Amino acid sequence: MREFWDRCKHDRRFFFESCLRIRAIQDEHYVLKPLILNAEQEQILQAIEDQEANKQPVRLIILKSRKVGCSTLIEALGHHYCQFNRHVNAKCIAHLKESTRAIFDITKRYQQNLPSLFDTAAGATVRGHSIHWKHGSKFSIETQGATDAARGQTPDFVHLSELALWWKRRRSSSDEDVLQAQMGSIEDVPGTYVIIESTAHGAAGAFYNRFWSAYKDAPGNMFRALFFGWQEHHKYRLTEQHGEKALHSRLKKASNRGEDDLFWELSEQMGYDTLWAKRAVEFDLKPCQVKWAMQTLQTKFGGDITRFDTEYPLTPQIAFTSSASSPFDQKMVIDRINELKENKPEVRRGMLLQNNLVLEPGNDDWMIWKEPQEAHSYIVSIDSAHGVEDGDFSCIQILDRTTREQVAEYYARVPPDVVAKQAAIAGRAYNNAMVVPEVDGPGLAVVKELLDLNDGNGYTNLYVRSYQGNWSQRFGFRTGSTGKRDAAIAALAKAIRLDSWTFNSLRFLKECQTFIENQRGRYEAMTSEHDDAVMAMAISIYLDSELDDASLSEPEVNQPLRDDAVANFISNEDFERDPHLGKWWH
Repeated sequence: MREFWDRCKHDRRFFFESCLRIRAIQDEHYVLKPLILNAEQEQILQAIEDQEANKQPVRLIILKSRKVGCSTLIEALGHHYCQFNRHVNAKCIAHLKESTRAIFDITKRYQQNLPSLFDTAAGATVRGHSIHWKHGSKFSIETQGATDAARGQTPDFVHLSELALWWKRRRSSSDEDVLQAQMGSIEDVPGTYVIIESTAHGAAGAFYNRFWSAYKDAPGNMFRALFFGWQEHHKYRLTEQHGEKALHSRLKKASNRGEDDLFWELSEQMGYDTLWAKRAVEFDLKPCQVKWAMQTLQTKFGGDITRFDTEYPLTPQIAFTSSASSPFDQKMVIDRINELKENKPEVRRGMLLQNNLVLEPGNDDWMIWKEPQEAHSYIVSIDSAHGVEDGDFSCIQILDRTTREQVAEYYARVPPDVVAKQAAIAGRAYNNAMVVPEVDGPGLAVVKELLDLNDGNGYTNLYVRSYQGNWSQRFGFRTGSTGKRDAAIAALAKAIRLDSWTFNSLRFLKECQTFIENQRGRYEAMTSEHDDAVMAMAISIYLDSELDDASLSEPEVNQPLRDDAVANFISNEDFERDPHLGKWWH
């Protein structure tokens, strides 16, 4: 008995196979079987043992496809850790209560089906969603909660499950807040374990950032990144047919030689469509894998390749871009980000804009890629904020409608009067461009400031949304009105998808990565992120197609004025304008 105990303690694989039971399907029925590691589980365990051998704290972050057995293995590791160590604290944190129950069922099944000798040597009891050993160790399964939930706890083993989905359940704090709280509660010393595993859910957030940091082995990173694509799992393939290997070999050779006609002829013989013919070569997929993917794509996902790639990614890049529930084509966004990083455009930077486009040195609030060009038409849009610390940003986007290019951007936490003055300076410099302020929230203050600039010359070329009412009802773009916000976002999404505009701002493109659909079906920035550059750009793109409409031109009043009209008391030299009435008077 002692020999068996010692081997279980020092040989995890032996313990798993000899003592732990998992539920599996056999002959169309669920049965309990020994835990024998599959290829992915073996790779995870090997990575853990490598860090242990190097006397390092175990830190793993795992991006995976569906159902590769990560939780099954990690709960087995946590159970083993508690079973053979005194007074240790292990816990698993899941994103939903349903997930918590499902994960605890795995752990409870392990405990309830142990050989009888464990009751005598190291007995344990199940309490709620936790297991307590007589020798003082504890393994608990929890649902993510408040950011201070980890205070007062000092765990030795932490499993964070489906971290990429945590943000969906958060209101006043972000997934990063909770992750930091959990990470701050564990000592970074050998003998401690933090294992994060998740499927992808968008190209942003705590899991995305931490995974890429580990994947690229960024300075200071302690985590080792593992990725498991569906092609690595043996159950994701159909029975191989006679002659397929030979055809596949010829297909690859035709692709390598650039023999397109032969390539497509062979693809047709194998029953591949265009997408999977290319993927078969790019990812070296076997015919039985391609046939499984095509069948699964149609039967489970109705041909929706984005949904398929979310559940069954081939690469980390595909996993993150396909899983982003964003109105924007994330592949196009990431391609442009990579292009800008590799070929950085020339840019002038500065804090505030003065006349003649002179930039005050300081923060990179202004970024100017192109100077004004004679005879070019420009549009200047504004998304404004209150200018408070840690609040939203005010953003100005300047687009060249002639070349269809983003030529400048202002992005800073400044109050409405500052952003209005900056927009007026920029608008005059860029050929008296149409200035379009968003009027919801602090935007109305921007409109008033533009009309009442203290130099005595209110900015005249403002977007007019209505002929009726006073100045507050006439000028600016109202995203709060029915359909306008969605229409603007749709216009920007189309521009990104069709690559019809050239975007030069990494700030804007990175906001596109975190601009996603919330639980209420509204597109907005993820928790703790911003969408000010996105909304300013969306307004510009949407209005570009409407700028030639009569509804957007300055109204001119030519009819005779009544004797008591306000205009009779206003100087009309050089067609001066009443900034509050917003009309030209003759």
